[in-house]
Amino acid sequence: MRRSARTCTVAVVVLARPMALAQLNDNQQGCSPLGECEPCEPEHQDELLCAATGFAQQLTCAGPSGAANTTKLVSCVRLSGDAGAFMRFELAMLIVFLASLVCANRRKSRLIAQQHQRISQYLHT
Repeated sequence: MRRSARTCTVAVVVLARPMALAQLNDNQQGCSPLGECEPCEPEHQDELLCAATGFAQQLTCAGPSGAANTTKLVSCVRLSGDAGAFMRFELAMLIVFLASLVCANRRKSRLIAQQHQRISQYLHT
Protein backbone atom coordinates (compact mmCIF):
# COMPACT_ATOMS: atom_id res chain seq x y z
CA MET A 1 0.00 0.00 0.00
CA ARG A 2 2.84 2.40 0.79
CA ARG A 3 4.49 1.84 -2.59
CA SER A 4 1.38 2.72 -4.60
CA ALA A 5 0.91 5.95 -2.66
CA ARG A 6 4.51 6.97 -3.40
CA THR A 7 4.14 6.05 -7.08
CA CYS A 8 1.03 8.25 -7.33
CA THR A 9 2.84 11.13 -5.66
CA VAL A 10 5.78 10.84 -8.04
CA ALA A 11 3.38 10.86 -10.99
CA VAL A 12 1.74 14.02 -9.66
CA VAL A 13 5.12 15.72 -9.24
CA VAL A 14 6.25 14.74 -12.74
CA LEU A 15 2.98 15.63 -14.45
CA ALA A 16 2.43 18.87 -12.57
CA ARG A 17 4.28 21.69 -14.30
CA PRO A 18 7.35 22.35 -12.15
CA MET A 19 8.46 25.84 -11.26
CA ALA A 20 10.60 27.38 -13.98
CA LEU A 21 12.86 30.11 -12.63
CA ALA A 22 10.53 32.71 -11.08
CA GLN A 23 7.22 31.15 -12.16
CA LEU A 24 5.45 29.73 -9.14
CA ASN A 25 2.65 27.17 -9.04
CA ASP A 26 -0.79 28.23 -7.80
CA ASN A 27 -0.22 26.54 -4.43
CA GLN A 28 3.03 28.51 -3.95
CA GLN A 29 1.65 32.01 -4.39
CA GLY A 30 2.96 34.34 -1.75
CA CYS A 31 6.36 32.68 -2.02
CA SER A 32 9.42 34.14 -3.65
CA PRO A 33 12.57 32.40 -4.90
CA LEU A 34 15.46 32.60 -2.47
CA GLY A 35 18.09 31.33 -4.88
CA GLU A 36 18.58 29.82 -8.30
CA CYS A 37 17.33 26.44 -9.50
CA GLU A 38 20.30 24.21 -8.65
CA PRO A 39 21.09 20.49 -8.93
CA CYS A 40 20.13 18.44 -5.89
CA GLU A 41 22.94 17.32 -3.64
CA PRO A 42 23.89 13.62 -3.98
CA GLU A 43 22.39 12.70 -0.59
CA HIS A 44 19.01 14.16 -1.63
CA GLN A 45 18.81 12.55 -5.10
CA ASP A 46 16.57 9.70 -3.85
CA GLU A 47 14.07 12.02 -2.17
CA LEU A 48 10.73 12.59 -3.86
CA LEU A 49 11.50 16.27 -4.37
CA CYS A 50 14.69 15.63 -6.34
CA ALA A 51 13.61 12.42 -8.07
CA ALA A 52 11.30 14.24 -10.50
CA THR A 53 13.72 16.73 -12.09
CA GLY A 54 17.03 16.44 -10.24
CA PHE A 55 16.86 20.16 -9.42
CA ALA A 56 15.51 22.08 -6.42
CA GLN A 57 15.04 25.72 -5.47
CA GLN A 58 14.52 27.35 -2.08
CA LEU A 59 11.46 29.52 -1.58
CA THR A 60 10.67 31.87 1.23
CA CYS A 61 6.97 32.12 2.02
CA ALA A 62 5.21 34.75 4.11
CA GLY A 63 3.68 33.38 7.27
CA PRO A 64 -0.02 33.82 8.01
CA SER A 65 -0.92 37.19 9.58
CA GLY A 66 2.51 38.39 10.67
CA ALA A 67 4.00 35.01 11.59
CA ALA A 68 7.62 34.32 10.73
CA ASN A 69 8.51 33.57 7.12
CA THR A 70 9.07 29.92 6.26
CA THR A 71 11.57 28.44 3.85
CA LYS A 72 10.85 25.39 1.74
CA LEU A 73 12.38 23.48 -1.17
CA VAL A 74 10.44 22.83 -4.36
CA SER A 75 11.26 20.91 -7.51
CA CYS A 76 12.21 23.10 -10.45
CA VAL A 77 13.48 22.91 -14.01
CA ARG A 78 16.62 24.75 -15.00
CA LEU A 79 16.05 26.66 -18.20
CA SER A 80 19.08 27.15 -20.38
CA GLY A 81 19.74 30.79 -21.11
CA ASP A 82 21.73 29.96 -24.23
CA ALA A 83 18.99 29.89 -26.83
CA GLY A 84 21.39 31.55 -29.29
CA ALA A 85 23.55 28.41 -29.46
CA PHE A 86 20.48 26.33 -30.25
CA MET A 87 19.45 28.72 -33.01
CA ARG A 88 22.97 28.70 -34.50
CA PHE A 89 22.89 24.89 -34.49
CA GLU A 90 19.49 24.85 -36.19
CA LEU A 91 20.70 27.36 -38.80
CA ALA A 92 23.80 25.25 -39.48
CA MET A 93 21.60 22.16 -39.92
CA LEU A 94 19.36 24.07 -42.34
CA ILE A 95 22.40 25.10 -44.41
CA VAL A 96 23.70 21.52 -44.47
CA PHE A 97 20.24 20.30 -45.50
CA LEU A 98 19.95 22.83 -48.33
CA ALA A 99 23.48 22.06 -49.59
CA SER A 100 22.70 18.32 -49.53
CA LEU A 101 19.42 18.90 -51.34
CA VAL A 102 21.14 20.90 -54.11
CA CYS A 103 23.88 18.26 -54.51
CA ALA A 104 21.36 15.41 -54.58
CA ASN A 105 19.21 17.17 -57.21
CA ARG A 106 22.24 17.88 -59.43
CA ARG A 107 23.40 14.27 -59.17
CA LYS A 108 19.90 13.03 -59.97
CA SER A 109 19.73 15.29 -63.02
CA ARG A 110 23.12 14.07 -64.29
CA LEU A 111 22.18 10.43 -63.79
CA ILE A 112 18.87 10.89 -65.60
CA ALA A 113 20.66 12.66 -68.49
CA GLN A 114 23.21 9.82 -68.72
CA GLN A 115 20.41 7.26 -68.68
CA HIS A 116 18.53 9.05 -71.47
CA GLN A 117 21.73 9.29 -73.49
CA ARG A 118 22.41 5.54 -73.13
CA ILE A 119 18.84 4.68 -74.05
CA SER A 120 19.03 6.97 -77.08
CA GLN A 121 22.32 5.37 -78.21
CA TYR A 122 20.86 1.89 -77.73
CA LEU A 123 17.75 2.67 -79.78
CA HIS A 124 19.62 4.40 -82.66
CA THR A 125 22.36 1.87 -83.19
